[in-house]
Amino acid sequence: MKNHFAFVGLSEKFDLSMLVIQKLLGWKYPPWYVPYNQTKLPIITVEALSSAEKDFLQDFLRPDIMLYEEARRLFPLKVESVLGEHFRKKEQKFIFRNALVSLQPDTIMPLNEEFYPNYDLL
Repeated sequence: MKNHFAFVGLSEKFDLSMLVIQKLLGWKYPPWYVPYNQTKLPIITVEALSSAEKDFLQDFLRPDIMLYEEARRLFPLKVESVLGEHFRKKEQKFIFRNALVSLQPDTIMPLNEEFYPNYDLL
């Protein structure tokens, strides 16, 4: 994986993945987003599956599981190498700023110093 892709993000670490992508691609500002299309259906947990269902899914999804496990192993190494050791603070700042963007999803403006003179204080 690390020989074929510059970066593989994780959906459960979406915000942090966005910060790594920003840095790797040399973007001046993070890719602000508004979450859409989030499921409202109940999530089926592993505990709710029968042992036969678990066995079937583990066999059927074996390649995907192996790929995901490798992505999870490499993710923190890449995050720290790209964002540095203080990445948690950067992540929290991004989450806060992105929440501001999400308040007005139909009128998204760039969240930067051109529109917000006190951008660095956010």
